[in-house]
Amino acid sequence: MQRNPYQILIIAIVAVLLSACSDPEAKTEQATTAVPSEPNEAVQSVAGARAGTVLETMDAAGYSYLHIDSGDETFWAAAPTTEVQVGDDVVIPAGMPMRDFHSSALDRDFDVVYFVEGVEIGGAASIPTSLPTGHPPVGEDADAMASSVSADQIPMADGGHRVGDIIAKSDELAGRSVSFRGEVVKFNSNIMGSNWLHVQDGTGEPGKNDLTVTTADVVEVGQTVVVTGVVATDKDFGYGYVYDVLVEDARVRVE
Repeated sequence: MQRNPYQILIIAIVAVLLSACSDPEAKTEQATTAVPSEPNEAVQSVAGARAGTVLETMDAAGYSYLHIDSGDETFWAAAPTTEVQVGDDVVIPAGMPMRDFHSSALDRDFDVVYFVEGVEIGGAASIPTSLPTGHPPVGEDADAMASSVSADQIPMADGGHRVGDIIAKSDELAGRSVSFRGEVVKFNSNIMGSNWLHVQDGTGEPGKNDLTVTTADVVEVGQTVVVTGVVATDKDFGYGYVYDVLVEDARVRVE
């Protein structure tokens, strides 16, 4: 019986399929391609983490800036100074994105930098060698930055508060805008996209007489300033930035 070309083609396809099903190697290959590879353990262990290879690294102002290639994209991350080299495989945990970030120490602009507590190199968590330059260790007593500030020398701002009152009433003031006058006793620039200052006005008990302020404004130690910003409580930024109370995104006017 003569078969037409279409029948011959169908018979040939069926024969190939039957041969593949009876071939153990073919089954193994099919199973291998059907099962996705297991995710990297280091990535699984950190929620929101991204893995990649270091393309570029530079240290400045207490931070290591890392240019990472994840395979899908490239991005910048910054962590407290860490020994890392170009070509290292790293895991970057979820971090705080700082967009349109300018590093004065590097004199460089970044579209976005992710500030993180640390990086994992080859799956092992890196230990920062230092906190950002000039920043006091966690728990440093305000007395360590004490000055000769006297409440008699610093009158209360019009319609404002005293430093000691803001700290004592921080829970009820949380989320509200406050103003106060005081003397700058410490100033650190360009940390996590802000300038950080400590302000005292001679009020408050020892250890509760110093307010931390974040601002875009630049001041100098010893200047008297009027600060207006929002009270925040129980803030933990990671890598040593833990505060019971601080005043954020403040406008600081030098008198």
